Amino acid sequence: AEDFDRVDALLASLAGELAESVAVVLLKGETLMRAGRHADARDFYRQILEVYGSNDTVARELAKAHEALNESAEARAIYREIIGRCDSCRARIDPVIKHRYAELCFADGLYTTEILEMYLALAREIPENAARYFDRVSRIYAAQDNPTEAERFRSFARRASTERD
Repeated sequence: AEDFDRVDALLASLAGELAESVAVVLLKGETLMRAGRHADARDFYRQILEVYGSNDTVARELAKAHEALNESAEARAIYREIIGRCDSCRARIDPVIKHRYAELCFADGLYTTEILEMYLALAREIPENAARYFDRVSRIYAAQDNPTEAERFRSFARRASTERD
């Protein structure tokens, strides 16, 4: 019902361990985001990470707050850090994290081989977005002055788009 003050009061009334749980932290941050208080949400998530240490779920929400504030470099750095932690321990990287990171890099003109490979992996992991990812790969190849591969992936994008429709 968008009664953010009431939600704040309810969350503030929680006691002890429950008040400090990740679930409640996420609810508090989400309330700030939905209220349009993106800078407050960013500062809240930063404080939580400083006090309680690393938590990928909280870090992801911090990155979203940075995105809402058009602070793409900060959001990219957080997503990159999460991806790095997953890579180092061989854990599966959440495709949503890879998607956000790749999209931010692409929007900022970072047409690297790493991002190209990430889009190729995403095309397998999120096949309903394959047309978009193949288009991104095509555009990266074009930026890297590789017209043959650019056209090849442009055709993959067209085919994936036709299959989806």
